[in-house]
Amino acid sequence: MIRDITIGQYYPAQSPIHKLDPRVKIVSTLLYLISLFLFRSVPGYLVATIFLFGCIGLSKVPVKFILKGLKPIFILLLITILFNLFLTTGGRTLLHVWVFRVTEEGLRTAVYMAIRLIYLIMGASLMTFTTTPTALTDAIESLLKPLNRVHVPVHEIAMMMSIALRFIPILLEETDKIMKAQIARGADLDSGNIIQKAKAMIPILVPLFVSAFRRANDLAMAMESRCYRGGEGRTKMKPLVYSGRDIRAYVIVIVYVVVAVAAGRFLPFHVWIFLKERIEKESFDNTASRDSFFVTINMTDRCHVCCVIVSAKGGTMKIDRLIGILSVLLQKEKVTAPELASRFEVSRRTINRDIEDLCMAGIPVVTEQGRDGGISILENFRLDRTVLTRAEMQDILAGLRSLDSVNGTNRYGQLMEKLSTGSSDFLTGNQSVLIDLSSWYKTTLAPKIEQIRYAIEGRRLLMFRYFAPSGESLRRIEPYYLVFRWSSWYVWGWCESREDFRMFKLNRMEELCVSEEIFTGRKVPMPDLSNERIFPGGIQVEALFEASCKWRLVEEFGQNCFEEQEDGRLLFHADYTSAENLLSWLLTFGDQVELKSPKELRGEMKERIRRMAKRYEEISDSDERRKEHEI
Repeated sequence: MIRDITIGQYYPAQSPIHKLDPRVKIVSTLLYLISLFLFRSVPGYLVATIFLFGCIGLSKVPVKFILKGLKPIFILLLITILFNLFLTTGGRTLLHVWVFRVTEEGLRTAVYMAIRLIYLIMGASLMTFTTTPTALTDAIESLLKPLNRVHVPVHEIAMMMSIALRFIPILLEETDKIMKAQIARGADLDSGNIIQKAKAMIPILVPLFVSAFRRANDLAMAMESRCYRGGEGRTKMKPLVYSGRDIRAYVIVIVYVVVAVAAGRFLPFHVWIFLKERIEKESFDNTASRDSFFVTINMTDRCHVCCVIVSAKGGTMKIDRLIGILSVLLQKEKVTAPELASRFEVSRRTINRDIEDLCMAGIPVVTEQGRDGGISILENFRLDRTVLTRAEMQDILAGLRSLDSVNGTNRYGQLMEKLSTGSSDFLTGNQSVLIDLSSWYKTTLAPKIEQIRYAIEGRRLLMFRYFAPSGESLRRIEPYYLVFRWSSWYVWGWCESREDFRMFKLNRMEELCVSEEIFTGRKVPMPDLSNERIFPGGIQVEALFEASCKWRLVEEFGQNCFEEQEDGRLLFHADYTSAENLLSWLLTFGDQVELKSPKELRGEMKERIRRMAKRYEEISDSDERRKEHEI
């Protein structure tokens, strides 16, 4: 294993790579290593592979000699692959065993990282194989020479780096000799636990350090005997001078970097797990990206062509931009190319290419020149049903149907008709999800929702009379959001009287009016709709219910809100917010409930029942007196 570490060694040969200026080889190696991180696709790595093995062939260094240097990093390479394979998530799950999950993104990242590490070692090793330590020292000193102006000891740094690099194979060779000598004397370096193996390394490390110090001392004495005083004022027997082959080498490396980056980012070539364009970060999450890919498998030929065009020619924003353009064209009668270019922050040329892709996908896009010209979709065109799956279409219709339950117009009904027309083979009559968002106040709720939507879209103030537990009041608000929560509709907006954002329940709003006054708008925080925020609790309730009340408790609080007693009754526990609401709720159960705690509310409930009984006694007495008078 020690002999397999080849980094730092020099392989003598007569090749074009050996004859290059060492500065060219250092700069080219750095550019090559950097280029490996500038792309993440098959074409880019294919170009890098051709370039690397082309250089190896020109260097006349045996490929086996270079590959042998990869053996010491095998464990590091394996650990890196496993970490990326199992810890990177994203995309479709390929394998799931116990706690280990392999996804498409994890497999892609592991493969790319393995290739990068291998090419990094091979590229760096090729430079040391074809360059002597002295040439490396001179090249590093020449490249870092501008740092002398800021008093950086460039020559000393270059000398130390060169000596350290040259000493690697020497120390490895020395280590191998010492280990063989120890084994020949009966030392056991392979058996035992970790502690025993560490102790066995002591007879190796001690002579190794002694040998290293001795070699360093010999080197220092040799340099002093030759009157070495650093790089200041020194001349070189072989000064570094660029030749024609060096200029050509620079040009070849620069061309390689350009071609590799262009191929890695823009060349339309994909292979299974390397479909990077399926996972975009701009506007599609992982789920959307997966769906857009698998639609190319299950859909018709026309839809398949559309998706292939997007994947092949798109780049990172192609899919979402095409869908965005299609959405704009379906909403507007006509739009110009400059408007689309400004909206999606691309050039007009890019928009023209996108329009061509939409036409190739079978969408009838019409362009007109002249003063009143623009881009539009052919009249009476409807979206092809094959763009969406059966389940997706069913979900869309269920959502539209739920909105139609509180809508005062036929807007959503018309949209459902457009989507479902001609899709009898695609949409079955068996609807598995039926949602009704309406309430007891449906006749008054729908007009309110339409008025509020109109006010939100037009940035107009809302005025209404609001009924709250604290009393009635007239309110003026800036509406921003319609919210459906806790089985009711609310509007979220800025209240002028409270000078803060408030939530208003639509059922408590009367005399609703949309003002002609337009507000400018402000930074709107999202409403906190958590149960802990709206219903903070604070009153620990304990009540005993009859068994016949179980269905109501399950419906309103869930199965875990009570404990069944031996006599069949239900011991109820809950955390209530308002004492008034609690007493009102308990009274709806009549004589089927007994409040246990809190004790103060128990007394209050007793007093309420007494007043109720007294009121009904008074009513009964007055009825009897009225009957006697009639007689």
